[in-house]
Amino acid sequence: MAEIKPIETAKEIGHKALKGSKWVLISTILSKSFQFLTTIILARLLLPADFGIIAISQIIIGIVSLFQDMGMTQALIQKKENIEESADTVFLFNIFWSLILYIALFIAAPYISSFFKNDEAVSVLRVLCLSFLFQPFNIISNSFMKRGFYFRSLLNITLLPIIFSGILSIILAYFGFGVWALVFGILTGNLLNTILGWLSISWRPAFKFNMGITKDMLNFGGAISMQNVIMWFENTFDDILVGRRLGTSLLGVYRLGFNIAVLPATQIAGSITDVVYSTFTKLQDDKKELKRFFLYIIKYVSLITFPIGVVIFSTAKIFIPVLLGNNWIHAVPVIQLVSLYGTIGSITFAIPTLCRAVGRPELFLRYLILLLFIIVPVYMYAVPYGLKAISMVHLIIAIVFLPYILSIGMRLLNINTFEIINALWVSIVISIIIGSFIYILNILLPFMAQFSNIINLIIIMSLAVFLYISLLYFISRETFLEFLKFIKIAAF
Repeated sequence: MAEIKPIETAKEIGHKALKGSKWVLISTILSKSFQFLTTIILARLLLPADFGIIAISQIIIGIVSLFQDMGMTQALIQKKENIEESADTVFLFNIFWSLILYIALFIAAPYISSFFKNDEAVSVLRVLCLSFLFQPFNIISNSFMKRGFYFRSLLNITLLPIIFSGILSIILAYFGFGVWALVFGILTGNLLNTILGWLSISWRPAFKFNMGITKDMLNFGGAISMQNVIMWFENTFDDILVGRRLGTSLLGVYRLGFNIAVLPATQIAGSITDVVYSTFTKLQDDKKELKRFFLYIIKYVSLITFPIGVVIFSTAKIFIPVLLGNNWIHAVPVIQLVSLYGTIGSITFAIPTLCRAVGRPELFLRYLILLLFIIVPVYMYAVPYGLKAISMVHLIIAIVFLPYILSIGMRLLNINTFEIINALWVSIVISIIIGSFIYILNILLPFMAQFSNIINLIIIMSLAVFLYISLLYFISRETFLEFLKFIKIAAF
């Protein structure tokens, strides 16, 4: 059973962060690899419209989930006293609040489906929203394990439901259940995740409610919740427009392509957000260690995400027909452009986490509000021109706002431009060389016509991995050895 233990020194915090990152990365690699494989199989068994209906439901579930949590998960992680009583209060509050949200969505489902011009989404949304009733249990188990860096326990809790959910969806899709194969798979996975999480902690509710604690935690979570709502809108407004203006089928293509593109980049970075936040909160009073940890994070995350983003961009035209089939060929430009957008996002993911950890969430909130006023009219203008146009907008906005969002972290930690460049230059150089190498191979593909596309893809990927390892060793042997050192610390 997971318990909360104090973490004292910066060195101990660093070691726990590395070990926590190890288990999170293992979980991410295994779960995302399995999800990717599952997606490939389901894409061949189901239609784009089926994925579009699920995307509609997830749009609505996403926004309601933000109001359901109210920032309480992170408030409970940061809590330094009255932890047991706070957990009890959060649990009872969320049981009541989750039930209200589910009833509201059950009633609103027909109107939401009418907006997207898809009647089948009514029943799908009502069934998927049952997962709201699991949330009070998830908030407590996740908060307790993240507080104590019990990310190894989270490995099984995360991985097993994903595997079970994927296998169930594939079986149901094979037997002709259509969109319901995805619905039952998702819901069953969420239920299993809740059960495993609840069994992994020793805490049990005493059913005591403290209104004072509720107010304090809602005050802390208010700014975070507002950030999450704005971020959700900015990340989902394009889905709403595509579903409304271009139809459910193209929404399915767009959402699947988007998910594949960001899977290796932002998902790798995003997967360790909980470790990073837990570490930032422990180091918030030691600005020197906080700065060092921040720079290490963007350096070693970029060493993984930059090359992967370039490889996805360069090989999308090959692997989409090979893996998903020709029905999904319209996802190619989405994947290419969004992969670069995701790559940029992988080095800025720690900024909002940093702002929250040091008690300055308003800094990132200002950025989000500015971004909101820009993307709404731009997205509305771009969507009628198709999926490629809206994907290009994502990339352009990410490039334009990169200096601004980085400057937030730089000001908080007194980081200069040279230190950022020093953290990223190896990743940038390696990515440029690998991208150029794959570009040349693509030119030579007509001479490789005697091989199948899947053989060509395997050849390109194998050469890219070999080139990456070689470049990392010869360009910056110090980084290569330091990388191995961190892996050794995390492993043992």
